[in-house]
Amino acid sequence: MRSVTHVHPFVIPVDLTRPMEAAIKTAKVEQKELDALDDRIQQQDITLDLVASIDPKFWKFSGAFVGALTTFYAVKSKTRSWFEDRK
Repeated sequence: MRSVTHVHPFVIPVDLTRPMEAAIKTAKVEQKELDALDDRIQQQDITLDLVASIDPKFWKFSGAFVGALTTFYAVKSKTRSWFEDRK
């Protein structure tokens, strides 16, 4: 897949992000190690990644995108707590 194919300019809800992150982590553990991509393929911006989808009719999300969303929600939560502590 191309590295930007399943990265979108929006955020999905946290209640969907957590199960998707868990599913991707489990799939990575269960997946056998694949052969590295050769240089010809790497030059075309193609990477090996897992793609998560809730339903085939919905958007598909790359593992990196789901990981970034998980980090986003963690930072958002910590920032909110920090603001509450400052009051």
